[in-house]
Amino acid sequence: MVSFSQKIIAEIENVKSTLLKLHPVLEVENKDFPELAAIATILQNFYNGVENILKQILLSKNIIVEKSDNWHKDLLEKVDKHTIISEQLKYQLYEYLIFRHYFIHGYAICLEETQLLTLTDKLEKVWGQFLFEIRPYFE
Repeated sequence: MVSFSQKIIAEIENVKSTLLKLHPVLEVENKDFPELAAIATILQNFYNGVENILKQILLSKNIIVEKSDNWHKDLLEKVDKHTIISEQLKYQLYEYLIFRHYFIHGYAICLEETQLLTLTDKLEKVWGQFLFEIRPYFE
């Protein structure tokens, strides 16, 4: 049986691999639709990975997040409430949650480069802080 820690480590590796795909796309000077769609997909994959990790941590603590229309937001609230992540990190991740919702329920043709680059500029720092704060759950 695979442990919670092993599942978290596997998710971390998936997110790391995904983030490595971001740098070549960001280096393209005149980003057009394909590059913007690639950046948006990577950002959405990043946040999905974060959610998967947080769900595993909550499961390991026997904390259930009820499935509802707001379960994505509820997940962030629960991990903050149970001091799995800091309130500051919760607000930083919330920006990616909002983007994820926009990307999933909107049209890729509406993507704005400025918004994407704002999120990618913060990504490395947010990811590093996230790994630091969840370290006790996969070591």
